[in-house]
Amino acid sequence: MKEMELTITLEHTMREIAKFHFILAEGRKGNHLLFTPEMIRHAFSKKQEDVFGIFKDKIDEINKVLNHTFSLQSFEKKTEYIQSLPEDIQSALIVGYFQLLESHIDGQMVEGQIAGPTNPTIH
Repeated sequence: MKEMELTITLEHTMREIAKFHFILAEGRKGNHLLFTPEMIRHAFSKKQEDVFGIFKDKIDEINKVLNHTFSLQSFEKKTEYIQSLPEDIQSALIVGYFQLLESHIDGQMVEGQIAGPTNPTIH
């Protein structure tokens, strides 16, 4: 690969990582940029064991979906794409997103303290 191609690829990757961090930062504030409230309610209306089974059974498909989502340029296009997916994949993405949010919040320092039951976060 040429040096210019590597630079462009690295810049694109860094932009996507920044977007991912922005999505998580907004999620911690309760702003879920990629999912509608209806999608979230629907995902959490399912048995969690069933959703985790989807992760196990369709991990390759979920990884492809995530990679494609990151290749889309705008949050609107990302949301539209996610909305076009089968419900089981949507639910797996949403539950996984919230687990990631919770694990990130649980381990994050918040004003010198670890967020947890005695230091609730908003999401």
